[in-house]
Amino acid sequence: MISSLSKFLHENSSKVFWGYIIFILLMAVMPLNGLNSHALNNVYIVEIRLDHLLHGILFLPWFFISIRIYRLPVWVAVVAGIGLAVSAEGVQYFLPYRAFNVNDMISNVIGVMLGLGILFFSIDKDARQTTHDPR
Repeated sequence: MISSLSKFLHENSSKVFWGYIIFILLMAVMPLNGLNSHALNNVYIVEIRLDHLLHGILFLPWFFISIRIYRLPVWVAVVAGIGLAVSAEGVQYFLPYRAFNVNDMISNVIGVMLGLGILFFSIDKDARQTTHDPR
């Protein structure tokens, strides 16, 4: 089951990668403010506002998709992930029906960085070691 899912993801890596980016951008530009967004602003989980938590969760899969599936180099994935996180909120500054919030932008970036941390610690320790014995 896992090998067939892995095979599917690698065969469709471009679709998964671009589909994820399009989903995030659609979520950023869609007029969602009328959907009782105040309810998210008033709910706290472990002293974190629910909407900020959701922003972070949305960006958690970035590194899994960009590095493990799409095979971007790590430095490109870091720059692109932070760029996507910032631009997804930044575009809302120019939309009259959306509200720009710097805390949402920070939550997006934190989600990207947590995703990198999770990916880094989930990789086999031997694969992370880059030491080279010159003998």
